[in-house]
Amino acid sequence: MKAGRTQRVFAWGFGVVAAWLTGCGGGSDVEVPAPAASARGLASACPAGLPGGPLVPDGTTASTCADATATPLTLTYASGEGHQLDLYRPTTGSGPFPTVVWIHGGGWLGGSRLDVNQARRLVCRGYAVASIDYRLSDVAVFPAQLHDVKAAIRFLRANAAAHGLDPSRFAAFGSSAGGHLAALAGTSRGVAGLEDPLQGNAGVSSAVQAVVDWYGPTDFARMDSQLLARGCGPGSARHSQPDSPESQLVGCTVGDASCQGAVALASPVTHVGAGDPPMLVLHGDQDCTVPGEQSLLLASAMETAGRCVVQRDVVGAGHGGAGWVSTPVQDATAGFLDAVLKPAVAPSTPEAVCSRFQVAGNPAASTGATWTYDSVDQGVHYVLKGIVFKPATGTGPFPAVVISHGKGGTARGYSANVARTMVGWGLVAMGTTYTHAADAAGTLPEGDEGASEENVLRAHKARDLLSCVGNVDFTRVAAHGHSMGGFVTGQLLGTHPADFRAASHTAGGVSAGPNSTRPDAAGNITTPYQLHHGDADTVVPLSQDQTLKSILAANGTPNALYVYAGYTHDQIPFDTTMLSRVRTWYRQHGVLP
Repeated sequence: MKAGRTQRVFAWGFGVVAAWLTGCGGGSDVEVPAPAASARGLASACPAGLPGGPLVPDGTTASTCADATATPLTLTYASGEGHQLDLYRPTTGSGPFPTVVWIHGGGWLGGSRLDVNQARRLVCRGYAVASIDYRLSDVAVFPAQLHDVKAAIRFLRANAAAHGLDPSRFAAFGSSAGGHLAALAGTSRGVAGLEDPLQGNAGVSSAVQAVVDWYGPTDFARMDSQLLARGCGPGSARHSQPDSPESQLVGCTVGDASCQGAVALASPVTHVGAGDPPMLVLHGDQDCTVPGEQSLLLASAMETAGRCVVQRDVVGAGHGGAGWVSTPVQDATAGFLDAVLKPAVAPSTPEAVCSRFQVAGNPAASTGATWTYDSVDQGVHYVLKGIVFKPATGTGPFPAVVISHGKGGTARGYSANVARTMVGWGLVAMGTTYTHAADAAGTLPEGDEGASEENVLRAHKARDLLSCVGNVDFTRVAAHGHSMGGFVTGQLLGTHPADFRAASHTAGGVSAGPNSTRPDAAGNITTPYQLHHGDADTVVPLSQDQTLKSILAANGTPNALYVYAGYTHDQIPFDTTMLSRVRTWYRQHGVLP
């Protein structure tokens, strides 16, 4: 609650390290049915296109990079013991970097800045990560912990130029007790008593521009009843007892009437109001240490205040565990921060003369439709043909995909076959003919095969022609290709990085040759890119996609490379596992809902 407000909204609290907790706890990657209330958010207050819905850990551990495990710079942000932070910074890319202040968990009784595994991969995505120590509850009671968090933020902002940080793009991120403090950092700006300017840098703002709260608390007093209501063991419902981590934090017994003022002061929902930054709230649906209802009520309080909040369940996950470093959870966290702190450049305005776009057939039919286009646009003469498929149901605006065929293939062959699958996902699917097509004769512009300038022009024109199909959301356009079509896709992304939300290909990659995606173009790719390659491919070596992955990782571009044991060049383009992974990738990165 900002100063002067009297409204009070309660949620539920939490405890972390007390040995007497005997709830269900523990992380899990087992898929279980998601609860009905698995995602919340206020679209009008949030960046467009943020994905929602439950997150399902897939058994993978998200990839990392050398920067995330390098020796950090250790700094002292305030006088006294327990006031150090470790600063991890990208060694590639151009700063100043957006900065994530990581706040460790441990029930306010344990843990340290060394517990950074859940957050360190953000360095690979182009973020500086500052992992902070703060005073634990056996040293000082609340609000000392929040004072320390805000002192660290002020210190980093005051010294941003010296360390290559962007002072206008800070986020607070924490799990468990750290999630509680991160949420408070976002909601308590200006609240009397919740900041100590005597710790240094008094004239510097401690505001953050985004918050990520993983399974943190909101109101200690409501926690026990919620744990029992959701069927957790009786031993889990002891957070109101005198020896609980919550009671030790606030310096009084949470269950006592005389302690309710201290409990309210320590509750993030108490302080929710106008001006609070966008917030991502993730909670395991099997958590019997912190009941998931507290996250729902924090989301509700943010929505009521008209603020941006996205709350998502992590299916099968408990209070911590392996699922929290899985690829879907890590990508969702980084994607939210990207949307808030690294807003994408708006897609270019489509340029097409729709009167010259002639369609034969019904794009919503199971066989799709064919099209031709003959026009001189910006001095380039286009004579193109291709295929288009459109969902038979739904009102749109629809997401879309540009599909690019390989050497000797055609839009009516390869592209249409892939389109028949992708249209079932709800995508408008567009494919055109390239210079390396079996039926390329008579098409323009003429040029070399593969990732030539002329084929990039053709591919981008196919994207523009989606405007003639109509009812397409140009902020949710993907690109997919195979072989030489994969080369075109990579070159297209490097030439027009703002125009595609996510991308994928099979049997593509980078080389210095004239047909492949070139290294300089790959270095410009910012679109999340999923790669698939068979290790028995003798047409396009696996090393080309491995090289592309290395370039993407060095630039902090979200990426994944799947290698298929025993697969040849021709086995992979229609593989069902591959297509399922592509669909998941498009969901993770906001193309599909």
